[in-house]
Amino acid sequence: MLPYTRAEEFRDRYIDTIIYLAGDPIYVVAIDPREGGVGKVILTYYPLPTTGKTPVYQTIKANSPGLYDTPMNLGYMNGAKTLDKKGQAVETAIYCSRIPIRRSKQGLDAQNIFFSKDGVMNFPAAMGMPTFVQMLKNSYPSWRMCRTELVNNRGKYQSLAFHKVFALSYNSLDLFYLHYKGKPIATSHDGDVYKLETVNQHLKELLLEHGIRAVS
Repeated sequence: MLPYTRAEEFRDRYIDTIIYLAGDPIYVVAIDPREGGVGKVILTYYPLPTTGKTPVYQTIKANSPGLYDTPMNLGYMNGAKTLDKKGQAVETAIYCSRIPIRRSKQGLDAQNIFFSKDGVMNFPAAMGMPTFVQMLKNSYPSWRMCRTELVNNRGKYQSLAFHKVFALSYNSLDLFYLHYKGKPIATSHDGDVYKLETVNQHLKELLLEHGIRAVS
């Protein structure tokens, strides 16, 4: 349930932002401040992603138990389009994080989200992508699936994420790179065992939980 009681608070915190309804991200477009307290405040929203279609507007009471704004699952988003060194279009994983802005909206909006690669993605475009919704729902392919896709579809992907903080890439020298929050931290020749930089040894346990062996 959202932590406010007055219509003005809902308008200030949530209009034109993304929040969750029963675990699914929605975009709030209007707030109707009717008389009678929070139970009468109506939110108008549409589900994400829009995927180029006309949004289907729906309404819900602001005190509905399925509405919540935290935690907002940000991290790697797959499927962003960029150009490789040869100028060819490829898909890449970009790291998304929240900007700590004072008096910011409580929900997620264009002002408080940061995309790790300038020009590759923007907030309106992201809302239309299934992979953005998958990120917000913390849903990713396994690292083995990512490795297979990178090898079998060389030239299609620049990188693929298998976790909200981890992604893989594969270069022309048949070398795998493991990325953490937008930065490469380990390499592998076979895609199974990764040589981890000393400063990132604390990530070994988390990587092992996902089946990845890391060595010093």
